[in-house]
Amino acid sequence: MAQTMTYMLRKTLISWRMEETIEEVRDYCLANHVTEVMWKIDSEAFNRGFTSLDLIGDYLPHLKRAKKQFDQDGITTSINPWMTLNHADYGRDSRDSFPQMQWMVNYTGEPCNATACPLSMAFHDHLIGAYCLYAQVRPRILWVEDDLRHFNHPPAEWGCFCDLHLNRFSQIVGETLSREELVKCILQPGRPHPYRALWLDFQGAYMVDLAARLESGVHSVSPETRLGLMSSRPQDHATEGRRWYALIEALAGPHPGIVRPYFGPYQQSSPFDLFFSNDMLHQTAHCLPSGTVLCPELENVTFTPFVKTVRQTRLQLLLAAVAGCSDTTLNLYDHVGTPLSPDDDYGLMLRHEKAHLDGILKYCRPGGINRGVGLLFAPEISRYTHAQQGDDYRSLYDWGQGWSHALQALGCATTYGASDVLAITGQITRGYSEQQIRELLSRGVLLDGSAAQTLIEDGYGRYIGVDIETFINKPKVPIAAEAVGEKDYISPRSATHKEMLAQLHLHKGARASSCFVDYDHNVFMPAMVLFENELGGRIAVYAMDLHEGITCCFLSWKRQKQFQGVVRWLTRGAPPLLVSGGPYGLPLQIDYADYTIIAVVNTSTDEWSRVAVECSGFDNRPREVLQLKENGTWESTEPGSCCISEGVLSLSFEQRLQALDLTAFCLNH
Repeated sequence: MAQTMTYMLRKTLISWRMEETIEEVRDYCLANHVTEVMWKIDSEAFNRGFTSLDLIGDYLPHLKRAKKQFDQDGITTSINPWMTLNHADYGRDSRDSFPQMQWMVNYTGEPCNATACPLSMAFHDHLIGAYCLYAQVRPRILWVEDDLRHFNHPPAEWGCFCDLHLNRFSQIVGETLSREELVKCILQPGRPHPYRALWLDFQGAYMVDLAARLESGVHSVSPETRLGLMSSRPQDHATEGRRWYALIEALAGPHPGIVRPYFGPYQQSSPFDLFFSNDMLHQTAHCLPSGTVLCPELENVTFTPFVKTVRQTRLQLLLAAVAGCSDTTLNLYDHVGTPLSPDDDYGLMLRHEKAHLDGILKYCRPGGINRGVGLLFAPEISRYTHAQQGDDYRSLYDWGQGWSHALQALGCATTYGASDVLAITGQITRGYSEQQIRELLSRGVLLDGSAAQTLIEDGYGRYIGVDIETFINKPKVPIAAEAVGEKDYISPRSATHKEMLAQLHLHKGARASSCFVDYDHNVFMPAMVLFENELGGRIAVYAMDLHEGITCCFLSWKRQKQFQGVVRWLTRGAPPLLVSGGPYGLPLQIDYADYTIIAVVNTSTDEWSRVAVECSGFDNRPREVLQLKENGTWESTEPGSCCISEGVLSLSFEQRLQALDLTAFCLNH
């Protein structure tokens, strides 16, 4: 049976207009194909801090009455409590109302007044008591918010380092540690202190225990209710030692896991943020047990087209559908009681796009294999990252998005799945064994300066064809341009957030395919170095440090030609999906047993006049090419050109691709 898109509307049940809110939501859902409501109470702006059990009890009759009414209309009820530990103090103070609760403390020693310590038994009892009350409504899903975490709880940006935590951890290591001593161990420069891994293990383990207690309590009241978890960015969760599999399984109990991944941006934004949105969805899926249901979080804070246009909201829905996500949560409307109209701009868009989304899901089903340049992510990376002298807690954070944004913006598809070609930044390889690293380096690998430095420090320089003499601050040296051919230049100005260049020294057999030149056109130092190693791998080392990301200044038509050419070289002429036709095209390839989906997203605000794609793995021309239409149908189409050579298929379509829009093709084998 084909999947269809389920709109899951998140809406606060406002205390001063409960019945009006219920009726408005019902009318909205019936008008706009919304088949699930995620009720929130005591949320957002008017929340005073921890919600008392008595207040939750006051809401229950209204929630039960709404569920009974909505059941008759075919609308499913879920509940989305706004907080667990609490997102942040925001000037609130819950200490007098909950005198037994232990409060979170930042790694610098600054305490919170309304954000709980996750080890506090008073917090455990309150959380389980609250969720057991919600379970009396018998919702389909009872959600756990993403504030069940150890980071981003201002004033505790990184916690918790309260006395309860210090005493418990001191018992584990058999040594009494002060907060300052423990933090010094965790942030030790260079090779990590053994206490860092123990600390991350400690944090990850008790979160799993809490999830198991919560699951037991909820399912004792409502066995059929599923517990879902909202997550933040996987890089963030690495800093707290999250045990993804164990946490999801403990929370889910007898049901399949269900996760609401971060699917920002929350406001109107640049193409980079849309690449990041797509990237977070796939990176989170990479961390989860097989069979986990993903319900991407589409959120528009502060909830009008002033902050995110209807067109960008629509595009994110299309991205979720191409990823095979048939359930999307919608946080589109404010939580301060503004009346809800079925025919507002967002509602009309949902109504209009339903057939379009259902059409995508007809072919974009679970079980497809994403193809592209492989990106690496290790959920345990914070155990292995080497901090620098004077670094703060953020040194445990692995950014790792540099190649993702650069490659997608230049028309190269990416994946967190298996791939014969990889792109690596930062210290991600520190979490791999020697055997794993040698296997990686036997393939095609694209390294930036930061990844090359990591591999050299760990003894793998012979396999990448370069040594690094030093890192140079680009604005402080006389570099005018990058020469990618005879008198063919690209400006390197302000191309990356971290304007550092690795000064590469080439090994025998390595060659520079591009160089940085000075103001007189003289070669200053190598930029892109290509090398074939003794393991059979092809390695491209690019001198820029991309670990903290690129800027729009990195991108150009020449840069697209350069990097698509490097990907072809790394794959020996058999590249994963490459796309051209306009700037900021996000390419997606998903392979199924008897067909391949190719999707191209124009994330820019200019229209494309044509779309050209190139991908490998085809022995023959497609039997048929279908193109997705906005009404959800797939119609046979004839490409402007179609050729196949040595397994590489090239197609071009002389069609217009509007700004912030998506086109998709189904290639039947």
